[in-house]
Amino acid sequence: MAHLKNNINMNRIGLILLLTVTFALHAVGQTYNYPTCSSQTDKNLVISSVERSDYSTTIKFEYTRTESRGIYIFLSPPNTQGAYFIKSNDKKYKLKSTNGIGNKDGVTAAYPNKKVSFSATFEAIPKSITKFDLIEGNSGSWNFYGITLSTASNQITETKTLKSDGKLKETEHVLSDVITIIPKGKQVKVISGPNGGVYKVNYNGKIGFINEIYFQSSGISSNTTTKTYKPNNSKPANCEDIKYISGSSKPSFKNMLAGVKYAVIINRPKINGHVPAFNALFEYLEAMGFQVEYMSENYVQPKHLCDEVWTYISFDYDLQKFSNIKWHFISPCNGYTWDLSSYKIARAGLYDNPKSNFYKVLRDMYQYQKPTYNKYYRIELPKRKTCWSEYKIKQDFQSNGADRIEGIYENSSNIQAKYRVALKKIKEKYYLIYLSGANNTGNWEEGEIKATLIPTATPLFFKAKWIMANKSENDEFYISFEQGMMNVIDSDKEKSMYIKMYPTSSDNISSVTGIPASGTGFAITSNGLIITNNHVIEGAKKIKVRGVNGDFSRTYTAKLIIKDQHNDLAIIKIDDYSFSSLGEIPYTIKTSTSSVGENIFVLGYPLRATMGDEVKLTNGIVSSKTGYQGDVTSYQVSAPVQPGNSGGPLFNNKGQLIGIINAKHTGAENASYAVKSSYLTNLIDLLDYPPTLQNVNTVTGKPLTKQVQIIKRFVYIIEVN
Repeated sequence: MAHLKNNINMNRIGLILLLTVTFALHAVGQTYNYPTCSSQTDKNLVISSVERSDYSTTIKFEYTRTESRGIYIFLSPPNTQGAYFIKSNDKKYKLKSTNGIGNKDGVTAAYPNKKVSFSATFEAIPKSITKFDLIEGNSGSWNFYGITLSTASNQITETKTLKSDGKLKETEHVLSDVITIIPKGKQVKVISGPNGGVYKVNYNGKIGFINEIYFQSSGISSNTTTKTYKPNNSKPANCEDIKYISGSSKPSFKNMLAGVKYAVIINRPKINGHVPAFNALFEYLEAMGFQVEYMSENYVQPKHLCDEVWTYISFDYDLQKFSNIKWHFISPCNGYTWDLSSYKIARAGLYDNPKSNFYKVLRDMYQYQKPTYNKYYRIELPKRKTCWSEYKIKQDFQSNGADRIEGIYENSSNIQAKYRVALKKIKEKYYLIYLSGANNTGNWEEGEIKATLIPTATPLFFKAKWIMANKSENDEFYISFEQGMMNVIDSDKEKSMYIKMYPTSSDNISSVTGIPASGTGFAITSNGLIITNNHVIEGAKKIKVRGVNGDFSRTYTAKLIIKDQHNDLAIIKIDDYSFSSLGEIPYTIKTSTSSVGENIFVLGYPLRATMGDEVKLTNGIVSSKTGYQGDVTSYQVSAPVQPGNSGGPLFNNKGQLIGIINAKHTGAENASYAVKSSYLTNLIDLLDYPPTLQNVNTVTGKPLTKQVQIIKRFVYIIEVN
């Protein structure tokens, strides 16, 4: 019986008999070097040769301990229950003696990576026998099955040429150390095999083990030119445009293999009996040419997600066999799957070699080495691209200013990806634009859209469509802003804090309001002439009008026609190719002075951040015919107004325009001011082509509710930046 004992524990040595019989060397006989065998129970033990003569059969062994700790080894003596015997055609040939194993203490030490040589002599087997089993009594620790003999002249004469670079390993074990890498095209001398898909070979005097897959042709011929993906990676010329580039379609299995470098095994053995199957999977993937690892806490995704494929195996197991074996592959990029299956069974009984058998089933499913990696076969993810870069965004902020939340932000987390993103308004919508910091940098380019922000009813709080690492869209993110910070709440309700890095207070960037409604305006002609305050549009690089014909979902560009700085008035005109008409103006302009005590009402869009986009009505009376500090150009009225009302119309109870709201007294309750309408008509007369104003008032005599319902369609939000 072969006993394997830990160096530390020698309490149970068992029955050991030291045999001193020396093997006789026969002048006439046959020697078979490194014969093949179909399976064995311990890969650390190798039969180096079989010598047979008319009088005996001698088997020489080499034992190399691969585990980290040393052990003691020995053989049970002849004529004991645990002794070795040769079995062929149901006949046994007994052990006669051993040599080279056992010391003064009855055992031989075996240290890691140190070869121990010994031999055993049996009764002679007939020369007609070319295949037999070697059984170790009732232990079975060192059994060999299907030992096949061929003539000595056939040993170490076969040569094989490597079709790709191959790993020469110290042992057949899946995690064995690599002796050297044998270059593609080199020849090796075959000593034995294949045993479980592995050859024992001699390469430049180095003896080791190499997987048979390195001798096979690739699954894709070298002259293959078909490429699965050829994206148009150009960026849009206009930075206000967003260009969508679709991802790869699903490639064939062989083309997928050509586009990946790494294989990640994502499931694990559930019981000890499953371990051989997973060892076979690891070894076969490695032999195919993958860099292989298990999914674990220490797993690190590659720089390009699509450079790897995830894989796992499924099977039925009943202690005797693996059946219904399936091999699955998943792309972590976009979830594409490929499945292989086999009807074959991998025996896993006591006297079987389950790892070798499972390996053969995997080889039956796909029997080639993976093609050489080629990035043109790699799956590519979709992109939403702009022409923005950090440099261009800073230039734009320097030229056009930034509102209070626009800027460049950086994730402050030491655990998550160190994203650096820009918050930029594109076509009236906020976007986060990727600049740098992704873990999988191969999948991201500067200027890609990272998130789209959707306004909510709460100021500075947005719902976000967040683009994940694999370019899928997750709409369960929320983003809020406070002084100098952006808070991102993900779908797991975890919060990330982004620090605003640009612009700083010293960058001299002009500030434009982050709330688009900076004022109110109202129509005086159907062809797009609109009145507002001069201070509303002063310094604006862009003027936009929202709410035309009751539609607040879109804006129209406008331009300044004339302004009166002294009286704080401005006339703008819609200048947009998609504009047609404002409709017939329902009210008239009163040029005579109104009396104190006259009922009035104001329409406008104050404090949009908290009060929303619906038009707001306040009413009161004319409190005074003069404004602040006795200004004769203005009225004082009791209707409350707030920031955002500026430029809004002041009507009397007949629906006549009597003034334009432009200020409030911050030190007094309900003291607001409006420029008298007569100064507006004076400004209109200064136009090169003064328009004909409405002279029929269609709201006079109607109740206030009806007047407001009609007039509000001609009162607009004026947005500037």
